Amino acid sequence: MIYIKERLLQEPSLQLRELWYELQQQGYNGAYTTLSENLKKAGVIMGKKSKIVQFSRLSDLLWTPSKASILLFKDADALSVKQKNTLASICEKSHTLTKALQLVRHFRVLVKTKSGNQLNGWILQAIDSRLKDIGGFAQSMKQDFLSI
Repeated sequence: MIYIKERLLQEPSLQLRELWYELQQQGYNGAYTTLSENLKKAGVIMGKKSKIVQFSRLSDLLWTPSKASILLFKDADALSVKQKNTLASICEKSHTLTKALQLVRHFRVLVKTKSGNQLNGWILQAIDSRLKDIGGFAQSMKQDFLSI
């Protein structure tokens, strides 16, 4: 990414195809479309689209949904300050994610404290949340719970 930033600062009108060729000469073996999509995700606007080069923070680019989900499931006390700040920032922007975080943390407490008597309440809450994955998990638990 450093090379790309430097090249775009040197030549703001640099075309994506030319950049792709340069990167291939340096050992990049990814497809043109892969480069294009990743630059778009990084917030890089170049060539014909804009004379202005814009960059997102690289740390934002490195966060994928799967990496972010790890923050939901990890014990809150085990999160680093940076992870806590990232999670707070994400939750600020998403009511759905905030609701998911609350349900996941509540479930963790129930399991950790072996509070099975409160599990039915959590299951109902999770199903009512309308969060597809968590609601599906809760629905499966409800079926298992009923079969016991």
